[in-house]
Amino acid sequence: MDDAVLLLNPVLGDRLLAGSTDQLLSAFALPEEPALQPACHGKPVTQVTWHRRGDYLAVLLATPGHTQVLIHQLSQRGSQSPFRSSHGQELTKKTHAQLQVGVQPGCAGDNICGSYDSKLVWFDLDLSTKPYKVLRHHRKALWTVASHPRYPLFVLGSEDGSVIICHGMVYDDLLQNPLLVSVKVLKGHVLTRDLGVLDVVFHPMQPRVFSSGADGTVRLFT
Repeated sequence: MDDAVLLLNPVLGDRLLAGSTDQLLSAFALPEEPALQPACHGKPVTQVTWHRRGDYLAVLLATPGHTQVLIHQLSQRGSQSPFRSSHGQELTKKTHAQLQVGVQPGCAGDNICGSYDSKLVWFDLDLSTKPYKVLRHHRKALWTVASHPRYPLFVLGSEDGSVIICHGMVYDDLLQNPLLVSVKVLKGHVLTRDLGVLDVVFHPMQPRVFSSGADGTVRLFT
C-alpha cells in the first residue's frame, strides 16, 4: 500500500494456526537499542513475495539502484538490503520487442513476458533476442503472468476480467519448436472501474490457480 507493507491475518483455516499467527504478530518487543536497518521503504512498493517457509518476504521498490530490493524477516523484525554492497549488476541478455510493459506485468520463467498492449511474447533466448512468438489472447492489457513451478503451464490475468491457462512445452530436442497452446479461458471476476484481474498465482504443487480482481474478490480455479 503505497510505500508500506501491511501484514494481515486472514483468520482462515485451522484455528490454532490463526492463533499462532496472532501471537507472532503481537509478541515481538523492540529492543532498547534497535539496530539501524533499511525498514523504511521511501518509495512505492510494486511487488511482494514470500519465502516458502514464511518467515521472510522480499519487496521490490519503484526506484532504481542498489536498494530496489529489500528482504524483511518477520520473526526478528529485521531487514536487509542484499544488493547494497554491490557496485553494479551484470546485464546477461538484452531482448528486443515492441511492448508497452509496465511495472506490474512482469515476466514468468525465462520465456514469457506480458504487456499493457495485450500482447504475450515468448522468447527463446538460445535462438534469438527477438520474440519467438507473439500471442494476443486478451482484449485488454495483461496485468500479470505466472508460470507453474512443476507443470508446463502458465497463466495470464487481464484487465478484461478473464484468466487464461496456457500450455507451454519446451523440448530437450533443440530442433523441435516449443509448443504453445491456449488451454482454457476462466471467467468470474466482475469489471470494476474498468479493471479486471490484477494478479494470478499457481498453487505450488497442484494445477490450481488463484486470481485477485478489482472487484475485491480472490477466486480459486481447479
